[in-house]
Amino acid sequence: MIIETQLPTSLANDLLFKEVLTHPDNRDKLIYFLATLTNLTEDYLKSNLKKVLYENIFLKTQINDKAYRGDVVIELTNLKINLECYSIFDKASFIKSLSYVLRIYSTGMERGNKKYNKMDKVIGINFIDNVNYKLIEDKDYSKVTLVYENKAITDAIELEFYRLDKIRNKTYNESDKKMKWLKFIGAKDYEERKTIAKGDKRLMELNEWVEAYINDEHTKDVYGKWAEQIALDKGIRVGKEDTTSTIAKEMIKLGLDNNVIHKSTKLSLREINELREEIR
Repeated sequence: MIIETQLPTSLANDLLFKEVLTHPDNRDKLIYFLATLTNLTEDYLKSNLKKVLYENIFLKTQINDKAYRGDVVIELTNLKINLECYSIFDKASFIKSLSYVLRIYSTGMERGNKKYNKMDKVIGINFIDNVNYKLIEDKDYSKVTLVYENKAITDAIELEFYRLDKIRNKTYNESDKKMKWLKFIGAKDYEERKTIAKGDKRLMELNEWVEAYINDEHTKDVYGKWAEQIALDKGIRVGKEDTTSTIAKEMIKLGLDNNVIHKSTKLSLREINELREEIR
C-alpha cells in the first residue's frame, strides 16, 4: 500500500533541501545562494562549477546506501563545498559532518598526483535545527576549524554551522541577502516563504517552484513509496523486539513529517510530538 502524503513543506527538512537546491531547474538559484554564503562571486561560481553531486534518495535501492561522501557535494576548481541540512542536530550529526569533509578532502588523492597539502580546499556548510550538542555555540553562526594546542592544523578544511532555530527569530535588514535566504530555508511553509521572498525575484521564483514540486503527483507517489520503504526497512533491521516508538524515532531522525510517521506507525500526532521532545 502506497502512503499518500505531501512532501515536507519546509526547506529545513533535509530531503526537500537537497531536492530543491540540487535540481537542474534551480542551478542559478544554487549559485546565487553560494555567493551569498561565501566570498565567491557568481561569475567565479558559474565559470568554475564542475559538478553538483547529490545523494538522491528516490533512486536508492536501500535507504542506507551511501554513494557519495556527503549529501550535496559541489565541485569547483580547487574547491569543494559540502552542504548538509539537519532537522535534528546532535553529537552524531556533528561527527557525520566532520567525517564528510575529511573524506571529501582525502579523495583528492584519488584524482591524480596531488600531495595532501596541495589538495582542493573543502568547506562544509551545515544548516541545523533542534540543536542538542554543546560544542555548537548558542548563536546563529559558528565556525569550526581543526586545531592543536590552539593553532590551526590546516586552513584547507572548514566546518560552518548556521542555526536555523536562532535565525528564525532574528530581525534583519531587508538588504541582508544572506539572512533573507537563511530565513527562507528555515520558514515553515509556502506562505511564510512568500512573505520573506517579497522583493527578491529569485526567492519568489524558487518559492513557486517548491510549491509546484511538493504538490506534483509523481513526486508525492515516489515519496510515499520511499517513506513506506523506511518503515519496512527499520522494522526488519531492528527485529521483532523493537517497538513502534523506536521505529517512529528513526523516522523523525530522517526528517519525515508527522503525517508520514502517523500513517506508517499508526501513532497519534500527540505521541509523535512527545517522541520528538524525547529526541531533542
